[in-house]
Amino acid sequence: MLLSSLLHSLEYIVLQGCTTAEINGIADHSAKVKPGDLFVCIKGYHADGHCYLQEAASAGAQGVVVEQLSDRLETVMEQFPQMTVLLVQDTLKALAMLASAFYGNPSHRIRMIGITGTKGKTTTACMLNALLRKSGIRSGMIGTLGAWFDEPLETPATTTPDPIRLHCLLKQMEELGCTHVILEVSSQSLMRRRVYGIPFALSIYTNLYPDHIGTQEHRTLEEYAYWKSTLFAHSQISIINQDADFSVLMRGMALGDVVEYSLSRWECSHKDRFDIGLPGRYNQENALAAITAAQTLGLFDLSADALKDLKIPGRTEVLEGKGYRVIIDYAHNESSLQKLLQMLRTMEPKRLICIYGSGGERSVLRRQGMGRAGGLYADLSVLTEDNSRSEPLDLILSGLIDGVASVNGSYVVIPDRREAIHQTILSALEGDLIAVVGKGHETWQEIGGERVYFSDREEAEKAMSIKEIIK
Repeated sequence: MLLSSLLHSLEYIVLQGCTTAEINGIADHSAKVKPGDLFVCIKGYHADGHCYLQEAASAGAQGVVVEQLSDRLETVMEQFPQMTVLLVQDTLKALAMLASAFYGNPSHRIRMIGITGTKGKTTTACMLNALLRKSGIRSGMIGTLGAWFDEPLETPATTTPDPIRLHCLLKQMEELGCTHVILEVSSQSLMRRRVYGIPFALSIYTNLYPDHIGTQEHRTLEEYAYWKSTLFAHSQISIINQDADFSVLMRGMALGDVVEYSLSRWECSHKDRFDIGLPGRYNQENALAAITAAQTLGLFDLSADALKDLKIPGRTEVLEGKGYRVIIDYAHNESSLQKLLQMLRTMEPKRLICIYGSGGERSVLRRQGMGRAGGLYADLSVLTEDNSRSEPLDLILSGLIDGVASVNGSYVVIPDRREAIHQTILSALEGDLIAVVGKGHETWQEIGGERVYFSDREEAEKAMSIKEIIK
């Protein structure tokens, strides 16, 4: 593919070489560069691609895209005079536009549906996808559960894939006959321009709570909300939760039509409830978001029980034991854990026990908040490891302990997550409800920079089987 065919929507200056160079692929990491690739220099949290120009050129890059001049760049240009060098204002935006063009701009033909919010993105996406497919629409999803169309296409790495992977997936889905794609859009993906240039036919705002505030995420809640809101500046139709905080901001950013939904308003005018397969008022709210979106897309003949049998991996999954129950859920911040535990309280367990940890290299406030929620709403918090990443587990656990202790909650510490699940289930009493939260659908733990296989559901099922044998 000629480089010139990728540059129609891009403003650039040619510093060296020519745009008639043949490009075989696009890379944003020097270690992934193959001969003939176009290397786009991205400034990340831990590294700057401009510092790896030498490595990219030595690996056979046909061209590079930069947003700044430097002595290092001049040296590389002298050493590789045949390599094309383009200067742009923003390499993050350039990467998104180049990736889209390289894969034939599939998002311009697929009807793109974006969903953003602190909570409910995955559940709402699954609900909307179920409604679309039951109406005969060939829809797919990309998000926390990975990429899916008829069957899984890719396991998840991030909520919203990087532009290269995203547009590659969209092309693959289009070739399989997909006409609508529901994309979970994180605040990080908006800030890092992963979805830049995608024309969204419709976007949904679920809610916003304090989260993702930290040195490597957002500086303030207001900044977090702002980046969420930018999705609606690029959507033809915006579906806004009127009951959620910052809904006015989201509505104000919308350039297209706005459709609002409100569970509290709906409850005042309807005596019946949604018949869905997931418990909790917040799932009623997610269902209303999905139904509103489906109707906005012209699907008015929806069955009242269209979502009745819906099951979502890692979202309030119930495992029935003999005399006790185990819940697997993805709740991984204070607000989601609080709402989950409050909902589980309505099931009237004799004891509500919650097993949870908190992610490493994330805000200390998040782990303290989770500790508060567990301390307030669970009879016992079992504090353990989640994805500690490269942060010492003791530091993470101390933040959780601070949160639980601040509300005089009861807790035990069992650092090994497998041991925590097994010990808790094996000691379960009649009427106990055990919530294993934080990882949900995930089948790994990220420890010391490496991912090792781990499934909360599988470990819970093993412990439940052992409990039956030794009973």
